[in-house]
Amino acid sequence: MHSTTFPSRSASASRPSIFTILEVAGADRWSPEAIEAHKAAELAKVPPSRLYPYQPLINGLILDAKEVCLYAVVFSLIGIALVGAVAFWDLLQSWGLPGQLLYWSSVICLSGAAIGAAALTVLTIIGKIRIRTPAYWSEVRLVTYHRDPKAPYPSEAEALVKAVRALVPGCSFTVESLWQGTVLLDPVLWFHDETDTVHVPIKVWGKDGTIIRPTA
Repeated sequence: MHSTTFPSRSASASRPSIFTILEVAGADRWSPEAIEAHKAAELAKVPPSRLYPYQPLINGLILDAKEVCLYAVVFSLIGIALVGAVAFWDLLQSWGLPGQLLYWSSVICLSGAAIGAAALTVLTIIGKIRIRTPAYWSEVRLVTYHRDPKAPYPSEAEALVKAVRALVPGCSFTVESLWQGTVLLDPVLWFHDETDTVHVPIKVWGKDGTIIRPTA
């Protein structure tokens, strides 16, 4: 978990407070307690599905069932072909096979193929349903500011990054995001000073790009 590191008093005495500089640039002032409470609250909003612990078992059962259905379709189609061949030869050789036997054999094979294909389709659809996995916070270095349609960075955060870089040469930024599977939930923009000893959250927003302000 990311920790907030404040500059020492000696460092603050030799230059303007880094918090003053960040606030001038437009940063929100999140306390360590506030940011950790926010992250914990957001994590609690997205618990994993109750089915998540059984996901390997469910996937295995679906795979086995799909194999059974596939075999049922294949053997049913083979049965239809055999019944058709027998009926054809019966006409040529005049074997006199009972018509009811051929009829019901065809019905059984066709029903098996239809049921197997329908079950296979249903199982394929069920297999595509995603079970909610545990959410987690992940941090990446912000090298260049870019806009990703899947992870919108609000214009306010973009302007803040540019302003802080102009005021604090050599600083860097990271974005810590809450992910659940491949779904981005809540990003946190972190400031790092030029020595990488001061780490401060300066902007938080939701997955839709709406800025989240620190609570009093």
